[in-house]
Amino acid sequence: MSDINKYDYVRFSVADIHGRSRGRVVPARHVEKYLTTPDTIFAGFLSFGLLNEVVSSGKCKDERMPKAYAVPDLSTLYKVPWCGNDDTKVAEVMCDSYWLKTRSAQLACPRYVARQQLEKLTNLGFSLFSGYEVEFTLTQSGKAHPLEPDYMRQRLVSKHGDFLFYVEDCMHQAGVDIGSFHSEWDAGLYEMVLQPLYGIKSADSCITFKNGILEIGDKKDYTVRFDSTQESADVGMHFNHSLWSLSSGVNVFHDPDNPDGLSTLGRHWLAGLLKHAKALSAFFCPTINCYDRLHKPNLPGPIYWSTDKRSACIKVKSTKCETYIENRIPSGMSNPYITMAATIAAGLNGVLKKLECPAPDKKVLTNDLPHTLSEAIGELQGDADIVNSLGKEFIDWFICTMKMDIESSCRVAQFNHE
Repeated sequence: MSDINKYDYVRFSVADIHGRSRGRVVPARHVEKYLTTPDTIFAGFLSFGLLNEVVSSGKCKDERMPKAYAVPDLSTLYKVPWCGNDDTKVAEVMCDSYWLKTRSAQLACPRYVARQQLEKLTNLGFSLFSGYEVEFTLTQSGKAHPLEPDYMRQRLVSKHGDFLFYVEDCMHQAGVDIGSFHSEWDAGLYEMVLQPLYGIKSADSCITFKNGILEIGDKKDYTVRFDSTQESADVGMHFNHSLWSLSSGVNVFHDPDNPDGLSTLGRHWLAGLLKHAKALSAFFCPTINCYDRLHKPNLPGPIYWSTDKRSACIKVKSTKCETYIENRIPSGMSNPYITMAATIAAGLNGVLKKLECPAPDKKVLTNDLPHTLSEAIGELQGDADIVNSLGKEFIDWFICTMKMDIESSCRVAQFNHE
């Protein structure tokens, strides 16, 4: 409680299925009471649609009626420097959501799902070391994107330096370590690379960044967007990760004597990612718009891995000292918790079943990622290994949310057509 007492307000936040932080702001004088007797929240907030619609069909409708409450993880307490002012200090705490009646976890809570997958790794003697490359488009309010791409152009970073440097400084104060940032290939597109961390801290950090930069944009008259396909850019969020032994402290993906520096265990893990790539696309590309980003030059489409090709779904990167895997499928709209959980579920399935990894750069014409969200949902529903690993309740809530987003998009498209 000593650190939390330094703040005037504390935000208690739970990330919903789309990765948006939701919760209450509690004045300092009520924080202790909130920690011991938390207020209830609407149980169905996890499955709000992209337009904040209420999911009202199937199992989700039945599950939404009871109340839930947020259980804070005080180890996640961080300063929110972009909220408040010199006289008002604000902090935030990450939470998982629990059912009020049974005092049991909401199994559809993305952070809880990720923690459960990490626990499986721990029980097998491993830890996950991971980081995200987060892309976004940036425009000043009332101004259009530049007409030409400007890859790694320092002049462009300098032009928006007041905003970009402010973001980096705020994130550093909030405990989010940005290793580097630059302008990307597409016009108005930027990438900030988050430093890797062990366990759930990596996804917590990415959730803080993605929500925080949107809030900063609101205050600084900048529009920040993660939509996967935009007028001038395709937006991704690559997920870099490696597996480490808890007993020896070594990178178990690394074997300098094996081809491409990838160990036998690493090859099994990679095989799992490739086998389940179609089902995982629903998690990595969770909007209709996401599928316009795929199947383009230098972007994922055919399901294969490589060490150097940008169109590969998975890239293996290795040096004399380390090896890690870059999952290139996730879009800018993917939820960091769900991306982490789904990656572990697929990789671990490959390890436990000792799946055989195909050769690098081997494409099969009939083996492509889905072309639509509906197709991806069908692949997910048919993948028993992934459904069983992540849990049927989570899958039901996730699919319910995605289907409602599809229906909403269709209604909007019909309205615009008329």
